[in-house]
Amino acid sequence: MSGVRVIVSIQMDSAKTVDVTMDQRIEQSKRVESTEEGCLQYEVYRSVTRPERIVLLEHWSTYELYDKHWTEQLARGGRPRPRPGSTSTVEFYRHELYQLVDGIWVPSEPRHRTQTIQWSP
Repeated sequence: MSGVRVIVSIQMDSAKTVDVTMDQRIEQSKRVESTEEGCLQYEVYRSVTRPERIVLLEHWSTYELYDKHWTEQLARGGRPRPRPGSTSTVEFYRHELYQLVDGIWVPSEPRHRTQTIQWSP
């Protein structure tokens, strides 16, 4: 299965701020995961060791459906607006399955294999 994985880490100014926003984030997570085409995972987590931090994990079946999600989000006025005192980072990854071939981890899809990167077990 291919697609895109998105990791959003949000550092808020205090644990109290997270307390106020967590219910809203949970509801958003449930709505997106259950209603939006191509959304395979959309979850929110709160750090146990840093309670002022939350992490969103997203997995979309295709880049196109992720783009559609964001286009619709922006059309509804959903542009991300950081709260005062908060910071965030966003990471994108191509999601790909790997298999062990001759003792080396390689993409299951042969056309995605490379000679320059090999992961040993």
